[in-house]
Amino acid sequence: MKTSKFNLYCGFGLLGFLMFFLLLPIAQAEVCPAIGHPKDFTVLLEDPLDRNPLGDRTPLILIHGIHGDKKNANYQSENIQDHNPNYWFNFSQFFYYWGASSSSVLKDKFKLYYFFYQSNKICVNDIANGLRDWIDERTNQQQGTANKLQDVPFVIIAHSMGGLVSRAFMNKFFHLQTRRKYN
Repeated sequence: MKTSKFNLYCGFGLLGFLMFFLLLPIAQAEVCPAIGHPKDFTVLLEDPLDRNPLGDRTPLILIHGIHGDKKNANYQSENIQDHNPNYWFNFSQFFYYWGASSSSVLKDKFKLYYFFYQSNKICVNDIANGLRDWIDERTNQQQGTANKLQDVPFVIIAHSMGGLVSRAFMNKFFHLQTRRKYN
């Protein structure tokens, strides 16, 4: 049986393609080593424009995309507390002023929280762990504590890489009391 060079090249090409996808998870594990606790690279903040308690409103957590923590393309900071407050500026303007003349104002139904992370420091799963840790910490605080997050259903709005973070969070974790997955 005679094998042409073309068939031989196709066979090696297919083998290389399959090896790439079989080894990709191993390579990704090497690329994203654990370098510290996820809370060192993430932060969950209450919207500073809304100092009213949550009350009957639903928490709405905004999760930015890749490099959304940077104030501009050249900005480098090692401190997660030094985040980009303008990433969600347009959304917050819409949120606070849409329907201002009617009873359907979003701010009356939701309270904004911002989840910031350093996308160049840790991988998506670790960022999701950070989100879980912050939610757990905030829901377990004593009543009346600043930044307390009520243990109620919440909404996540995410952009780009933030969608991957929220998906990893929802696929990985479940509510401690109800034992149901977030969805």
